[in-house]
Amino acid sequence: MSEMQTDIAIVGGGIAGLTCAYRLSRLQPATQITVFEALDHLGGRVESGRLGGFAVEYGPIRIEPELQPRVCQLLTDVEVPLTSAIQYPPNNGMEPNDMLLRAAEHQAIAAGHVAGLGASMALLQYALEVILQGQWDLLQDCWETPGREEAKMRLLSEGHFRGVPFYAQVRVPDGW
Repeated sequence: MSEMQTDIAIVGGGIAGLTCAYRLSRLQPATQITVFEALDHLGGRVESGRLGGFAVEYGPIRIEPELQPRVCQLLTDVEVPLTSAIQYPPNNGMEPNDMLLRAAEHQAIAAGHVAGLGASMALLQYALEVILQGQWDLLQDCWETPGREEAKMRLLSEGHFRGVPFYAQVRVPDGW
């Protein structure tokens, strides 16, 4: 093995290591910087790919420019384009489209408003209730409930939706 000469060694080629290397190279252009990464690719948890003809991100779920201006600036600096993954309708964008909801979903939203939930949370609770079908009491669930871990493990091993066990619901496509 040949000996490598470097001024600064950075261990880890994830977003933090790459950002560090980038910033150091801008501050000290004459410095030899080496990034060491154990994986066969850089980026760490940032890993893009293709699935069913679509570009997908297997790592970070999203970047919110108003909440993460430094990340956006870094991506702009290194010429990584940002595109919106979700196009909301021109109204407020976060509320469900009433025209696409079924009667039961409208009822769930109404019940959620009575309970102090917004429409999105009410629909989430309704969806979980449909899936769990009484196998888990969402309203009584609490971290401190005695026996919660055992009940959770039982739900994971014995729970089902439409006759198919939960553990068999998710199938990873070939090529993942």
